[in-house]
Amino acid sequence: MPRVVALYRYPVKGFTPEECETLTVLDEGRIAGDRVLGIRFADTEAADDAWSKKTGMVALVNTPGLARLHLRFEEKALRLRISLASAVLVDEVLNNEGRKRLAAAVADYVLKLDENPLSGRPERLPLRVVGDGITPRYHDSEAGQVTARLADSDDADEGFWAGTANLCGGNGS
Repeated sequence: MPRVVALYRYPVKGFTPEECETLTVLDEGRIAGDRVLGIRFADTEAADDAWSKKTGMVALVNTPGLARLHLRFEEKALRLRISLASAVLVDEVLNNEGRKRLAAAVADYVLKLDENPLSGRPERLPLRVVGDGITPRYHDSEAGQVTARLADSDDADEGFWAGTANLCGGNGS
């Protein structure tokens, strides 16, 4: 019988996940605190509160070095902390000044990486933090699909299913 072996959410679109003890499924089927923020390029045309593909954002797909970062999002306080190993790069609330400091810290980190989407692309700066920190809106599709990995044995590496689940009632296309 399948069982849940770990729970994750991605507070920032395209960044590393944070492991959670519990997750809350909202009435519309999305996960509370999941993909509620994004780090958009300055030249991305989408409105800050609009869904868009991750290609208009700093994300693992274009910045593999993000995998070294650890995120902690405090939903109630609307606070995001980004760490590298034991060093805190930035820890800010989501007000205007905090968003600017978050975006600047991410840009500073990304520009130091060999593989990044910012070097030689000045039109992409300054980065901007988008999302209200409450509404899950930056999923891989507008329908709000999530990926599930279900283990079917005591050994999580033995037999598993990984796939996309649409929890929002759409057709997933």
